[in-house]
Amino acid sequence: FHPRSEGEVKATVQRWASYCHPRADEFFGGDKQLLTNVLEQLARGTDKHRDMILGPDEPCIYWYGDYAREDRNPAIKMLKPHEREESVTYVNRVLAFIFATDESFEALLKLPKEAFRMSCGDQRCVHLRHISLDA
Repeated sequence: FHPRSEGEVKATVQRWASYCHPRADEFFGGDKQLLTNVLEQLARGTDKHRDMILGPDEPCIYWYGDYAREDRNPAIKMLKPHEREESVTYVNRVLAFIFATDESFEALLKLPKEAFRMSCGDQRCVHLRHISLDA
């Protein structure tokens, strides 16, 4: 694992920001810092030589951050608007919410409220293009 420096985290977040779906801005009520905090966590949890949003379809992008206690899927803590305590959220659900097209996101919303399956078969992978639309 090759962690990103703080400068690399900021540069990665800046690169990703223009690809965020408008629903992310709406969800965070226009508070850019809340969204930036989430993007920074995502950047810190992945290798600096890999890009889970803009990189090639292969290889898998492994998560080096926290995992949910219940099922050991990649997770982050995030502060939602109008809440005072952070909640644990699955990384692949956050990725889909922030970056997926409307069509893909609507299909994913029909799946159970748990971590999405990864088409590569490795739940440690957090590559946006590996999120499966299958239950």
